[in-house]
Amino acid sequence: MRWSLKNLIQVVAILAIALTFLTSTTVAYQVHKQSLIHSTLEANYAYVQKLTSTTDTYLREILNTLEVNAEVVLSLLDDPSSQTQMNALAERIRTETNTFDSVAVASTEGVILGASSPSRELVGEELTSIGAMQAIKEKRKIISHPYVGIEGEPIIFISVPLFENGEYKGFLGGAIYLDQPNILEKLLGNHYYENGSYVYVVDYAGKLIYHQEKERLKEDVSSNPVVQKLITGESGHKQLINTKGIPMLAGYAYVPIAEWGIVVQRQLDISVAPAKEMVLEMALKSLPLLLLSFFLVRYLSRKIALPLQKLAYYTENSVESDQKEKWKPSLTGTMKLNN
Repeated sequence: MRWSLKNLIQVVAILAIALTFLTSTTVAYQVHKQSLIHSTLEANYAYVQKLTSTTDTYLREILNTLEVNAEVVLSLLDDPSSQTQMNALAERIRTETNTFDSVAVASTEGVILGASSPSRELVGEELTSIGAMQAIKEKRKIISHPYVGIEGEPIIFISVPLFENGEYKGFLGGAIYLDQPNILEKLLGNHYYENGSYVYVVDYAGKLIYHQEKERLKEDVSSNPVVQKLITGESGHKQLINTKGIPMLAGYAYVPIAEWGIVVQRQLDISVAPAKEMVLEMALKSLPLLLLSFFLVRYLSRKIALPLQKLAYYTENSVESDQKEKWKPSLTGTMKLNN
């Protein structure tokens, strides 16, 4: 197919306009996308550091509260008639701190000497839970690793030892049921974003101890690249594919006092959605100018091509006429050149 000069000019001009537009929008999209990824990672990391600091401070305050009340408990240990007072003290700690699901005072053998509701019927029984055994064994302030209670509920036990004149007398501690409304939900739950961001917490082994989806509690997510870093005590931010195969932008931080890791993350596609919206907006706003450019190209190509076509036409005709004049048939029927 032979194209006219006008069509060639139009095609070249339109291609130049289209390629320029595609290049500018592609570059703008990539630049804006990388900027959004960077800002989201930085924001998540700054936010998770704030949450970690808040969580660490609160846990320390809880331990201090238990230590202060431990002094009161020590004064009641030698009084045989003090069980009612110890029960009241345990109940007061539970209600005032609004942290524990139950609070108990136990002897050196783990026998419950006083308890808050709903555990008062257990007074006189021996605690055999992992948290209680850890408190007796280590004889120090502890925030236990999560463990499963007798009814299958995930529990964290926070306790302080009872020492009198250097002699170990037992411990004062409280249990937090992770599958019930708890302190982690109060500290972190109200930070769930409608824009797709959310918070979760893992223990030292990479198991979920807090998540918006409660059915995922105790799930092992140690294969997650961010969780692997938290297990080693690292903090930072990272773009990753999570255990569900979803691209994420995560900020993460380690809580040394409890050996927990807190993660704030947001889906990549949600984070970069404004970049796509920007490109669409650019295209819509550029459409009138693009249409105007196409009409101008069409109009100007005609203006440019017409005289050139005429020139080519006359030139071609002139050459043909000149050739005819130079070569004429002779009277003898042969061709000769006219000088």
